[in-house]
Amino acid sequence: MDRKVSVFKKDRYTEGKQNWELEFGHQTDLLLFIYLFILLIAGLKAANTQLKDRCQALENKLGELSKTQSDQGKSINAQERHSRRNNLRIVGMEESGNEDCVKIAMDIFENVGIRDCAIDRAHRDGRPVDDRSRHILVKVVHFKDKIFLMKNARSALVQKDYYIVDDFTGVDLAEKRRWRQQVYDLHHQHGVRLHFSGGCWRLRGGKPHNFLCSLADNRSDPK
Repeated sequence: MDRKVSVFKKDRYTEGKQNWELEFGHQTDLLLFIYLFILLIAGLKAANTQLKDRCQALENKLGELSKTQSDQGKSINAQERHSRRNNLRIVGMEESGNEDCVKIAMDIFENVGIRDCAIDRAHRDGRPVDDRSRHILVKVVHFKDKIFLMKNARSALVQKDYYIVDDFTGVDLAEKRRWRQQVYDLHHQHGVRLHFSGGCWRLRGGKPHNFLCSLADNRSDPK
């Protein structure tokens, strides 16, 4: 009796399955396709989310590395600037074969107003060039002597073919030249004089000038 019932159930199941396949077989294939497509989309979404997370992590890491590199570059430039603290350059002095750069510097400094200036060293800087004389790079012993020379050299040497400039780092020199036209315009159009020190152009009193802001904003005190 139990066996007959089991056979009867199996026959009914087989018959029902056949009828379902005959009537809804094409819909079953469609539903299966939709189901598989949904699984595919879900997998792609998961993979896309993982990829976005990895990209974001890489962008964050790149930002950190970029900031570290920038900070290290600023630190290196600051150290180089400090090493040049007592340096200055004599530009335009004609070269000669057996010249004594220390004596030349001392004579020029005496014309500016410092007699027997203490000089650590002085020499021509860079490779020889045919059409122009190389700078004389001078390191004075006392920083106060450099300050005096830089303040008074322009007026004292106005009739000379040579002049004295600061010894800037490559980064600082590029920054100085970058805003040269704006500095000229501020002086001639608004009567504003800027001076370059510490790696940036500054107003009287030492406040850094921001060329991306208006003159009024630069003159106002920060809150």
